Amino acid sequence: MRVQREVVMQAPPERIWGLLEDIEGIVGWLPKPRGFARVVKASIISGPRGAGGLRRCTLEDGNTLDERFTVWEPPRRMGYAVVADTLGVAKRMKSSNALIELHPRPDGTTRVTYGAEVEMRGLLNRLLAGPILRRVLGGIYQGSLENIRRIVETDR
Repeated sequence: MRVQREVVMQAPPERIWGLLEDIEGIVGWLPKPRGFARVVKASIISGPRGAGGLRRCTLEDGNTLDERFTVWEPPRRMGYAVVADTLGVAKRMKSSNALIELHPRPDGTTRVTYGAEVEMRGLLNRLLAGPILRRVLGGIYQGSLENIRRIVETDR
């Protein structure tokens, strides 16, 4: 299953990257998914602040989501995979690879894409959980891009 959203921002990639690489700052732009808890804290719990590093996101209800950075190419690409969580989502996925890409344009704007390739375990998860996950991820990615755009376009 592939989910991707994109937005054009009135900012150079370096300004946008500055927001993305602020691990703790994710709480300022990641939206609260409808029906789910909001991320209230994020930090690197092992490894570097970059490829190989492990980010833990703590939700307002106390649950956690651990993501390993798989791609870290400033100021163009950041990727991560969900590796563990206390919600039971990770065990339903065979793989999950998210990627944020910044594409500079000649007019000084940046096209930003945020997407993921997710493979669910088992037919039941693909049929039942897959469509829900597609909707939730699409909302998170679109909301994230809109929030990032608002921040970088306001802080000029």
